[in-house]
Amino acid sequence: MRNSEVSKPLSGGTFWVAKILAVFGATSQQGSTVINYVLNGLELSREYRIRAITRDVNSEKARHLKERVEVVQGDALNRGSL
Repeated sequence: MRNSEVSKPLSGGTFWVAKILAVFGATSQQGSTVINYVLNGLELSREYRIRAITRDVNSEKARHLKERVEVVQGDALNRGSL
């Protein structure tokens, strides 16, 4: 299993593996649209676990996202933050 995947137990001792979809700029218009598209898609929401990446995890939009997805701090322009 790769680090970007999450294992979830199923019945009979088998596991289902969800891939992590990292969304940079998660609180932007475009990032929010991507997140909502995946969460609202029956197959996509089962296949992917979303990791929302934003510069400010304490913003109102980021706090709202925390109710539905994993939110982490990071800046695509600052490699050290990733």
